[in-house]
Amino acid sequence: MLRVNDEVCQQFYQYFSDGISPIEVIRFHEYKFLLEDNFMGLANASINPTHNQIYYLHKYWRNANLGSSIYPFDKLKEKVLFYESIGTTVKVHEDHLWAVLLVTPLIKRNHHLSSSKEIIFIDSTSSCEASSSIITILLSATKVGALPFAVMIHASQTIQNYINAFQLLKINFPQYFGGTRLSRSLYE
Repeated sequence: MLRVNDEVCQQFYQYFSDGISPIEVIRFHEYKFLLEDNFMGLANASINPTHNQIYYLHKYWRNANLGSSIYPFDKLKEKVLFYESIGTTVKVHEDHLWAVLLVTPLIKRNHHLSSSKEIIFIDSTSSCEASSSIITILLSATKVGALPFAVMIHASQTIQNYINAFQLLKINFPQYFGGTRLSRSLYE
């Protein structure tokens, strides 16, 4: 198997940085050769990597840029200062039932809306990314639609893991919902 050309590796890393998935990259890169009628290039694994090589490149890029899917905190700790410099709050609960609280400047603007005292919607999406983590979004109903109030990423859908995530919210934003305290029923 031919080693992938360094220039091609950098090109693929840029694709991944632009948010293109490995399967989309495979198709896009192959179509470039087909459009040029470059069948020799299409057959050359050093400039047109095999599927396995592309998945390997993606795994390498992912670990370098996003950190380990098993323990994501090393990369997160590197980026916390950057996030805080742009006004995003990042708080972490570290143990086997880890949780991360993210509150962006846009979300912070929604904190004091009176509608947040009344109804909060909680939506969890499971098995995200390779880590199978859970993303929980808190939303408030307003006249313009649902507005986000917090984003929590956590390890599992156990009761204790939800408690850990909501405790981060309670500790860091005690007057979060329209100037009122977080309801006990949300975190106990």
